[in-house]
Amino acid sequence: METNESDNLSRDELFEVLKDKSRTRASSFQNSIVLLLAVILLGLNYFWPVQETKDGITFIIFIILICCMEGWSLLYNYRFKKMIGTIETPDQLLYCYEKKKRYENLFGFSTLIIMAAFTILTDWKNGYWIVLAATVGSIIYYIKNGSYLSRKETKIVEQLQELVEKR
Repeated sequence: METNESDNLSRDELFEVLKDKSRTRASSFQNSIVLLLAVILLGLNYFWPVQETKDGITFIIFIILICCMEGWSLLYNYRFKKMIGTIETPDQLLYCYEKKKRYENLFGFSTLIIMAAFTILTDWKNGYWIVLAATVGSIIYYIKNGSYLSRKETKIVEQLQELVEKR
């Protein structure tokens, strides 16, 4: 939404628009599904033939951890989407976004730690470069945005903060 359009809306109308945007953002599960598929395909290509070795067992543990993390993320986003329907004030929605920001940071950093541990435990040479690239990209994204929230979600939070301050 353009700034000019948001200036013409009343406080309640703007709040409803932000709630609708939040609902649509919470229902996007593409990132979680893509990450999960990438991990599974990576495993099938590199580690599936060595199931009985230490690397194979480590990979299975890695897959289980990533699946649990992604499941947790999907459940949290579903819960966030359901919570939005019961929210009645911009303060409550802003508080929910602050909680979401903490959880997204936890998910992001935990995934990096799990990837680094997997790479170290399996002594996977190409993995060092992948984890290094993912870590550098993740740190740059975090520094640029201040969290792992997307740009659209960050804009929603900024608009909510303005809405709360206007009272």
